[in-house]
Amino acid sequence: MGKSSGPAVEWRGALELAGFNVNVALYKPRKQTRVPSFKQLGPDGKPPIRKMYKASDPKTEITGDDLDKGVETAPNVFRALPDTVVEQINAGTRTKTLKPDHFAPRSTVDFTKSLMTYAVRPDEKVPGAQQAVNVVWNGLVAGDLVYASRYAGGSSMDNVVVIWADEDGLWATMFPFAHELYPQPGQFDSETGEPFFSRDEKAAALFGQVVEKMYDVKPAFDYESFESEYLARRMKAIDAFLNGDEVEVEPDVEETTVPDLMAVLEASLAEANA
Repeated sequence: MGKSSGPAVEWRGALELAGFNVNVALYKPRKQTRVPSFKQLGPDGKPPIRKMYKASDPKTEITGDDLDKGVETAPNVFRALPDTVVEQINAGTRTKTLKPDHFAPRSTVDFTKSLMTYAVRPDEKVPGAQQAVNVVWNGLVAGDLVYASRYAGGSSMDNVVVIWADEDGLWATMFPFAHELYPQPGQFDSETGEPFFSRDEKAAALFGQVVEKMYDVKPAFDYESFESEYLARRMKAIDAFLNGDEVEVEPDVEETTVPDLMAVLEASLAEANA
């Protein structure tokens, strides 16, 4: 698979600390477009021309110049907003300086709710930025703290951002606001009241034996070894079609439930040992 030509900058700005601006750049962790999209084609084999029409008069065509931004004030009742209102809403949507809302222990941050993590590095376009960023890095590492703020990268919506550090560098992790999160399922079975997760030494030992005996256990997570099966399947099917070969659809593998995983693991381990 092709590799990125180089790190892409998402944002250049500053962290504020004691009234001093620490100039940084946020680097994207991955490309925005992962897979080329399919093209929608009309009966003539060409991409169709999309047109818009008035809802009140489906025969009257309209263009983008005819459109206004608006809000739905009641079911199927809409009000157009004047440009001044839209400009006020969008004013200052791109953050220039991150100001700390508060600091907190890194252990109290639930990173499972994160949206994206960026590498934070000194802004090479600002002389002396490296020394200031190094001060921030040292302070966050030593205190195991996070610098919590709000960030907007140019869209109309902002996010919670947490700046944190480890031995490998300085990072900025984006989070949705609390009201945007789905409620999560509880930790207990609704019928029995039993917790879903509880310590079981026998289960842990059996799991460890099965993994060690039947699977490849590496000294570290090998991220580079993964390649997209979707991309490979896509390329194979398209190449076969373009070459005039028959394209066969692989049947779905029917999933089965395991009534007693412990018994299955014990049987598999015994078979592997044999």
